[in-house]
Amino acid sequence: MKVTDASCAGSASKPPPRRSGRVPIQAQLKPATEVFRAIDRMRGALSAGVTRGLSPAALALAFFDWSIHFSSSASPPTRANLLHALASV
Repeated sequence: MKVTDASCAGSASKPPPRRSGRVPIQAQLKPATEVFRAIDRMRGALSAGVTRGLSPAALALAFFDWSIHFSSSASPPTRANLLHALASV
């Protein structure tokens, strides 16, 4: 007697492969990576608002360059006047 029913014929075939229950490391890290990217975008947006779109590193270098030239080339009365003007702002 031949078996023609598909449900009976499938019982003799191999069982489906079992999953180990482990999640690949890329899938585990993806949510954390997305959180860090969102935080980094927020930090960049906030710093761009404060620095008006200029790089904080470029602003720091410009300030230090200006302060070195100011301390070495301006006369003491000029420095005092400028510092007094800065303090009153």
